[in-house]
Order: sequence, then structure tokens, then C-alpha cells
Amino acid sequence: MKISHKICFLFSATVILAYSFSTALCEDLKKSESSNSEDAKLSDIAVVLPVKTFDLMKNSGAIELKTGKQLFHGSFFSTPSADGTADKDKMVVIVENSQDNQEASLKSKFAELSKEFVVMHTPSDVTPSFQFKELGNNTIALYDKDKPVYHYVYDLVTNENVPKKEVRRRTRGCYMHPMFGLNGEELTDDFPKDHYHHHGLFWAWPHVQIGNEHHDFWNETTDLEQRFVKWLVKETGEYGATLAVENGWFVGERKVAIERVWFRSFAAHDGSRSLDVQIFVIPIGQPITLRGAEGKSYGGLVIRLKPELQPPGNDMNKTICKITVPSGVAKDDLPETPLEWVDMVSKFGGRETISGAAVFVPPSHPDFPPTWLVRHYGPLCVGWPGVKNRTFEADQSFSIGYRVWIHEKDFNRDQLVGIYDAYKKTLEIQNEYQESKK
Repeated sequence: MKISHKICFLFSATVILAYSFSTALCEDLKKSESSNSEDAKLSDIAVVLPVKTFDLMKNSGAIELKTGKQLFHGSFFSTPSADGTADKDKMVVIVENSQDNQEASLKSKFAELSKEFVVMHTPSDVTPSFQFKELGNNTIALYDKDKPVYHYVYDLVTNENVPKKEVRRRTRGCYMHPMFGLNGEELTDDFPKDHYHHHGLFWAWPHVQIGNEHHDFWNETTDLEQRFVKWLVKETGEYGATLAVENGWFVGERKVAIERVWFRSFAAHDGSRSLDVQIFVIPIGQPITLRGAEGKSYGGLVIRLKPELQPPGNDMNKTICKITVPSGVAKDDLPETPLEWVDMVSKFGGRETISGAAVFVPPSHPDFPPTWLVRHYGPLCVGWPGVKNRTFEADQSFSIGYRVWIHEKDFNRDQLVGIYDAYKKTLEIQNEYQESKK
């Protein structure tokens, strides 16, 4: 998304601060140690701008923005419209995370929302830190310099290790795996023996009603499947990356829904990295009814993590991990449980140090907080619309969005509450700003 050097103009903006981050000592999972939160920092700053003169499909890698006396560095990216296509009138700037930016944002206390931003400079010789690379014919990978961030499996793949009798569960596409930790460790699992239909970060419902037909994305009951259709956006910059894809829901060769998915990645900093995921679905020609699994509520977004196994490592359900939710550390699995967020820490990828992944639900999410199914062997399932039917009208878009927060070390319940509350506050401010501009 290359931007003309001659463009320099004013625009109103809203600053989205992703969340506060607390630096803490790594805790052993068998101990409960207090952590130091005195070094709290702000992170993941993005600016939503109305744009009418930029070509959204070009990328400059890096820009400079000025508001008042404060100078920011960042990268421009496309942002979705209401139906999941790229918005032609708005863009997002992911702003460099630096101590200066943190201090300026902290001092402003969100009072500078109406300040005008000026594009000061658009360097043309900057090679973006983030890069997409094709891996074979079915996978695209995102790297931040030489460090892997994720692989997105866009076309159908067949896992030969799955028994041939599992006809439907041997083949799958449209999911993210692996997702990587800050040190290159694989956090997610794919086609695990206990649940062949689990695939890294994916989204699927066990009850899908289309007319008189009942379908199931999870198992073998029908031939409903997600298939890649086309790319919407592939953009990289110095401080982030955006990938947007259009898939279809197909019953045989009949397309029954359009699915558009956006992934917004932020640069890693202070031992953490964020990924925002937004999913848009448009039923084609007739309504679609969704429902989660009875008594469990899974159905919707799922991240299947791969925590360390208990020795000797041959029991898939015995892992060494810690799951933290708003009420504290979860000793048991949590079926059909309303939750704002969930965090899991363990040793992943054979590493001796701890890594973690959390899923944050924004307060604007339908039926907030949604009900989850959380299990210690790895799956974190955001159940929506839960165990009651929800019908979506034909040719009308609906969407759900989440933040996946990858981190090193361990965080206690109070720290995670603070991180989530700061994320929530930024979303509230964004909504207030948008309402004020109507």
C-alpha cells in the first residue's frame, strides 16, 4: 500500500490502545508466586482514519504521523466494511510501539481523540518487517523478519495419518496452523488423535440448519465444508500485517454462505503479540440457523492449543497447563460457562520455558459474555450462539470478532484482568468517538 510522497492532509482520528501490559517474572506452574506489575506499559496502538485519496491495495511499509508535538511512526492497512469487504473510505494505521508513544498516550488519557493527524513522510525505501510467503499450494505463512507468526491453510489438505474411514475428517481447509509463540514454538495442534476435526485456530458449528437440511461442520454427518474462494487483502508493513480471505460454505457444489475473515497482526513487543480476528458470514438465498453442542456450548471460534503432556506422554487428556479465567485458576474443565476471556499457559513445542495464549471477547460481542467450552487438553472454544438456535436472515451479514493474545511467561489473574480491562476501555473509547461523529 504505497502512499504518494505529495500527500499531506488533515483528518480526524480515534486512537485505539490495545491494552496495558504488565511485566512479570515467569512462574513455575506448580507454584503460585506474586508478580511485579509496577512496569505497566501501553501497547498495540492503532488509528482509524477516513481516507478517500489513498489506494488501499498499496503498501508503503512505514509512515510518519504528527498530532500536536507528538510524532508517531506506523503502517497503513485496509479495514473491513460491514459485509467484510475492504472499506473504501477508511483505513487503519498500526502505530509503532515505543516508549515515547506509550508515555504520550498515557499522558493524554484519551483526551486527544479530536486532534488532527498529519501525514509527514512516507519512506519509500523501507522494507516491511512483516512478509507473507507461499508454502506449497495450500498454505500462506506470515513472518516478522525471520520469525514465524502463523501459517494460514487456505486450500483443502488431506492428512494421511487420519484413518481412511474418517472420510470427512481427513480433509480440511480454511484454518490457521501453526500459530507460533514469541520464540518460534508451535502453540497449536492440527488433526490431533483425540479430535481429528480440531485445527489450530478455526471456526465451526456442530448444528447448521439450512432449510430442511441439518449439517455439521465438526463431524461426518453431512458434506458441508468451508472452501477457499479468493484473497481480499494481503498487506504487510513495518509494524503489522493484514490478511483477509473470502471463503464459501458449500454443500457439494452448492454455495450456501459467503464467509469473509480478517486477521490483523501487531508487531511483537515486551514478550507479547496480538492477533485480531473478525469473521463475517452472509447466508445465500435462504436463512441459516446455528446452534452449539448441547451441554457443552462449543460452536464458533476455537483455538486448539497443544500443551505439554504428562509423562510418559501417552495420555492425550493429561497435560501440564494452567487455565486462568476471570474468577481465577480453573481446576476443572469448563463446559457451557459464560466468560469474558480465557488464558492458557504451558510448555509448548518441547521448550523448557513457559508460553501462553489468551482469547479476549469484546463487550460488543452478541450475548456478551458468550458461553465457552474449555478443556485442559487444549481446546478453548468460544460458544456462540450457544445451545439455543439463532437464525440469520438470507443475504444479510453478521459478524463476530476476537483478540488472540500470545505471550511469554506467566500472568496471574489480577494482571490478566488489568490487561483485558485496558483492552475493553479502548474499545469503549472507539465507540464513543464513532457515535460523536454521526
